[in-house]
Amino acid sequence: MAIAKQNLSLSLLGPFVLDGEASPSLPRRAQALLALQKGRPLTREMVADLLWTHSGPEQARHSLRQSLVVLRRTLGGAVIRAEAELLAVPAEAIAVDVVEFEALASSNGLGDLSRCAELYQGELLQNIGSVSARFDEWLEIERKRLIGLAATVFRRLSEARAAAGDFGGALAAGRRLVGLDDLNEEAHRWLIRLLTKSGRRAEALRQYETCAETLKRELGITPEASTIELMHSIRSGAAAETAPLARFTMADTALPDADRRQIAALRVSSLKLGGKTWVRIVGALAFACVVAAAVGAMTIKPRAVLPSLTLVVAPFVNNAGVDGQDLAIAGIADVIVAELRETHSLRVAQYREDDVVPVHDRVAADPAARFVVEGSASFSSSLDVNVRLIDRNGVALWSEHYDAPRGDVLNLASDIATHVSRAVARDSSMFRADQPAVAESKQTARELLALAAYVRFRVSALSVATFRRIVGRVVEHRPYDAEALALLGNGYLNEFSVTLLPGDLVEAERYFDRALEVDQANVVGLWGKCYLRRMESRFADALELCRRVIDINPHHAGALREIGYDLLGLHDASAAIAWFQAAIAAAPTHPFLDDAYLGIAEGELEQEQIETARSTLQDSLRYDHWGSRNGLWLACVLEIAGHHAEAKSALAEFYQHHPEFSTSDDIAARLFFVPSEHRRLLVDALHRLDPTETRADKG
Repeated sequence: MAIAKQNLSLSLLGPFVLDGEASPSLPRRAQALLALQKGRPLTREMVADLLWTHSGPEQARHSLRQSLVVLRRTLGGAVIRAEAELLAVPAEAIAVDVVEFEALASSNGLGDLSRCAELYQGELLQNIGSVSARFDEWLEIERKRLIGLAATVFRRLSEARAAAGDFGGALAAGRRLVGLDDLNEEAHRWLIRLLTKSGRRAEALRQYETCAETLKRELGITPEASTIELMHSIRSGAAAETAPLARFTMADTALPDADRRQIAALRVSSLKLGGKTWVRIVGALAFACVVAAAVGAMTIKPRAVLPSLTLVVAPFVNNAGVDGQDLAIAGIADVIVAELRETHSLRVAQYREDDVVPVHDRVAADPAARFVVEGSASFSSSLDVNVRLIDRNGVALWSEHYDAPRGDVLNLASDIATHVSRAVARDSSMFRADQPAVAESKQTARELLALAAYVRFRVSALSVATFRRIVGRVVEHRPYDAEALALLGNGYLNEFSVTLLPGDLVEAERYFDRALEVDQANVVGLWGKCYLRRMESRFADALELCRRVIDINPHHAGALREIGYDLLGLHDASAAIAWFQAAIAAAPTHPFLDDAYLGIAEGELEQEQIETARSTLQDSLRYDHWGSRNGLWLACVLEIAGHHAEAKSALAEFYQHHPEFSTSDDIAARLFFVPSEHRRLLVDALHRLDPTETRADKG
């Protein structure tokens, strides 16, 4: 439901609040897009690059257009103004708290400072979670800048209220200052003086103890001499309540913890320095911090400086000619890059997709590129990869063809990286001296998750184990990464399809819940819990979870499809078929398009349209790039329709795609485990085709 179209209010300081609604149904990147604006026009290129860092330029622009559609539908067309390549939120359309906060922060008026302090409800976009690598970097810089500005506001407000005789108000602002930065010793001293001036000596001494304990716990140091002297004067009564309050300055306000610890180290090692020398050190460090923050704010997209010589990994060519395999094939190149960098310590540059400039022309124009890894790939029931290493003149140094199981991509990438490393070993300058830990960086984590997206296939025990191993590495190093947590839950869900162990479902839900604690709008987490509820025959609960995904992204093909399955569970076949058709229309090249056709066929079975279901399943096989279960359904439906010979042929083809299944009982247990009104019908047909007696209960 769209909210009011004019005079909207947007709060970014603290939790994202739009027009008074603390949890608006806006996707996370749409929220980030609004935060980027803050009353300033930005280019489409900058926004796309910040919010979709790891997507190609075309995909990033497409995603940006989708986000703009969602914002206009939710907020009204006047909120986002697009003029040529610029995007802007007009000031008359929406009031943004950050804009007002920054405008009032420079005022000396008590009313303006009070309003400014009221606006600061927490750090910028407090609960948004990770959006993309470059946006996260921008957000960190902006948060530090605004924290420093807020500290200045609280200090000046506290001073102004104290000067006006409002010690209660001065204490409130002083406490907010200390709460913002409890390592700022000068702020503690100001609060101690305020408490003493207010006649609250016991509280003043407790504030000193709090200050001393914090400094010891966080920095391993004791308070400065002036703080200790102030404490002694309060205990002795020398700090009279009638003494005037001195104004204070904060040379190190809002410094990052790393810089503050550096200051602490200097303080400990320089106790013999005079006061003026110490002030110069603090001032120099504070100035360096400000300069670094300013430079960081101006270089949102840092330009990569390539080493003197590099090994280039070019985009792998999609030999399958199927759009849905593009991401998976890109994932192969990503993990080869990770292996070359992390395992073999090679200097590696990666070229992303560029339809304009051919790879060889890019190499010719790049004097740092000495060697190039290039290849092509496709997959159906197996992974087919051609790869070669050439020098910058096009001379082939090594090549190989792989025909590997789909889940064996890690071993494949490792083998490629080993051969490449050996081939370039004669050139020692290609190798780095440093070797960072695997999965420590955001970039490595993203590469591993891209690989996990590749190996997330169905029913293959090898693929499931590989998937769990990859995502588990990311979660180990990034325990609050919502994306990784949700994917690990998905891994346990896939594991259940192989093992049928209830414990896997318990673990899946645990990781889905953890992901949603970090990010309530995590689509994979919501989607996974939807699937779990449906397995428990709680179709109404499942439907509600999937609708939450649609609220976040109305064009999410997977959620549209899952709603169809929920409606099948609620015996509304007509509505279910309509949702499956909507999923197909939303993403006609989606890798799991065959699932939507399977859902339509199941709806047609419920309507007792056997021949129509048979035709739909035959159509679905045109989109079944994974060798999944549609062929099994087709075999069973053909048997139900009385086409025994065709059914036997379809089952034989399914076995060819899935050698891991040896009996019909094994297949029935693992592929028909989702509750269905037609499960008994399908299982009976399967056992007529392949009457293997291995289970007492064939249901």
